[in-house]
Amino acid sequence: MKLITFASFKGGAGKTTSLMAACGALTARGMKVGLFEADENVPLSNWRDAGRAKNTWDENCEIAHAAELPAFEKAYERFENQGIEVAIADTQGGGSDLNTTILASSDLIVIPMALTKLDLNSTLDTYEFVANLLEDPDIPDIPVGVLITQFKTSGKLNASEAECLGIAESLPSFDCRLPARNAFQDIASLGMLHLYRDALASIPAKRIAATHITTAVKDSNALISDLLDAIGVEHAAA
Repeated sequence: MKLITFASFKGGAGKTTSLMAACGALTARGMKVGLFEADENVPLSNWRDAGRAKNTWDENCEIAHAAELPAFEKAYERFENQGIEVAIADTQGGGSDLNTTILASSDLIVIPMALTKLDLNSTLDTYEFVANLLEDPDIPDIPVGVLITQFKTSGKLNASEAECLGIAESLPSFDCRLPARNAFQDIASLGMLHLYRDALASIPAKRIAATHITTAVKDSNALISDLLDAIGVEHAAA
């Protein structure tokens, strides 16, 4: 089982949103996915509930409570025994023994970042924490990358955004970016985007709306392709 961890010391950077996009793209490829929910606000469980209510949830994705270290360890073993191919962890804010264990158990660490000075500072703090952790000789070398989120789909970046992007790109970062789209902003209430798109497409009056969701699905596919490449998992396009 491969573990991808999304980490950020600050809320609002797009951590949970990008995780949801990646998870949906994995299940769209027919993969079994396990989600570790370390956030006590249970956004992933709420996302699943919204998806089930709309019939836009894939039961090949299982969510495990992991807000305490024993719960994470137990869920990790269960996922492995169930044949989960890729697991994704949504970490808590800040540093903690739980976050340290999740990060040290990962095959890939993703640090989402929106192009604001506040998010940049949080990203640098998170990256420093991860870098210090990986200096431990008992922890294997784990790839780490910054993921730019809420990226403008039109218009030029302003001076502050361009400066933030330049600093972010001086760190290890992913080529793909998660654009600012309504579908991503609303994903927590929509369920898995590919299934929501299919549901809209089946309603003649909603087919135009479905095309907008399709664009976000393509973005999600590009994201998960980059992540799977980073952990060495062979995959075909969705």
